[in-house]
Amino acid sequence: MNGVPPGDGPDRTRSDIQNEIAEILVRSHAFGSVGERDGLIRAVGARYHRDLPVEPIQHDMTHLRLIVRTCAGADCLALLVDEARIRLAEPSTLRLLQLVDEWDGVQNFTDDEWRTIRDILQQVDIARVSNINELFRRAVRSRLPAPPAHCRSPWHIFVHLAGLNADDQGVPLFMVFLWQVADAVEDAVGRPLKHLVNQLGQKWGITAALQRRLWAQPLPEAGPAQSMLLILIDQHPLHQNRFTVTYWYQWDPERWAPHRGADQVVDRAMLEAAVRGIVETVESQWPLDGGPLRLEFVLPMMLLNLPVERWSKEIDPDDGPVPFYRHYPVVVRSLDRIQERTRHRVWRRRWRVLREAPGTTVCLYSVGDPPRLEQDIVLDERVVSLVLSASPEQPNGAREIRVAIRTGVPVLLWHREGTPDRLFRQAVQDLLAYGGIVELPDRAQRLRITSSRDDDDLADTGRNLVLLWDDPSRLPDELGPPAPGGGINP
Repeated sequence: MNGVPPGDGPDRTRSDIQNEIAEILVRSHAFGSVGERDGLIRAVGARYHRDLPVEPIQHDMTHLRLIVRTCAGADCLALLVDEARIRLAEPSTLRLLQLVDEWDGVQNFTDDEWRTIRDILQQVDIARVSNINELFRRAVRSRLPAPPAHCRSPWHIFVHLAGLNADDQGVPLFMVFLWQVADAVEDAVGRPLKHLVNQLGQKWGITAALQRRLWAQPLPEAGPAQSMLLILIDQHPLHQNRFTVTYWYQWDPERWAPHRGADQVVDRAMLEAAVRGIVETVESQWPLDGGPLRLEFVLPMMLLNLPVERWSKEIDPDDGPVPFYRHYPVVVRSLDRIQERTRHRVWRRRWRVLREAPGTTVCLYSVGDPPRLEQDIVLDERVVSLVLSASPEQPNGAREIRVAIRTGVPVLLWHREGTPDRLFRQAVQDLLAYGGIVELPDRAQRLRITSSRDDDDLADTGRNLVLLWDDPSRLPDELGPPAPGGGINP
């Protein structure tokens, strides 16, 4: 028993597996005579400690199909393959081992579920999951150094894991593996894979255990997460249509020691160009072995809905603007929160929950009732994320952001153009549900990239998803003095 409830209809797939095993045995020419086939079934019976009576039949395919069916019914198909391998050449042996894995694994699925997973995984480009052995080790928690030699693709590894026992939390190992493969590709292949894992978790009643198991995965190295460019944009105090742009950059993975660049004052129409110049300047100074860069925009309430992730990193002569999100995780931050010192204690307390106990965190979905929302947040310190009912440019959206600031909720998500629809809410649930909330900025970037085609069903979600990610340990007013006269501090 592998910890998964029995499937409700894998008969066709199991019949196909039996037929393919028989066909391989026929093509091998190792069992051409009745005597050779009788010897095979006797050897299996001897190891099984039980007679397996099979009527001798002259026609090799008919006889071998009967032998395979008898062993399958007696639950000793693996013994049959093991005995056959002794008599066969290597290529046939490889495929037989894969088929035994399929036989053991498919019992937990319906035919439709099995074929869906197979069809998805067979689309996966193995070059895009070059760390496949590492994904396997994570799934089995390093109990095995690598998948068996006959597991040569994500599909074969899944099949092998599908027949193994669940972990001590009752989570099938294959579910962890599938989620990690989906993360590695995270596109039109990865999304349906995650959706199917979600469905299976709900069907088998193990959603909570699966979430805990995925949250327990090792977090990324601290270095890349701390490599960042923080850009503050605020309205000029004397000129209503002009804005001050300030930036800090950080690439030391060991300690928080950001450098500050020179301030600029620009018209609103020039904000994108000013930011593009800052990114170019910082990139030119970035260490060649530096970690991935994250862009964080600190914005006042009036600018929080700016599509900063879609601003152009550069202009390609053929393809036009290349948006920031294709190259960087992009988040926004609340300048209003940073400036309200009386709110920092509760903010830091909730952030501590997010960092130290991510598996216990709660996300609330606002229904457009800010007073009730504030009450719900205050009563539960596990609330660290909130999905707004509207964008900040709408009255309820702005009110909900103020509620989040008062109560210290550090992570907010919203639809830039209005009320979240069903697809948006489902996409956000997928972003938040698995893999750890601390990885949310990277997951949001992957969603933006993979849903960027207009014909993608998540195109509207990817285009309009805004992530506010407020880390209280990265406060702009704690950063160094301005650089004298422009450029980057050495």
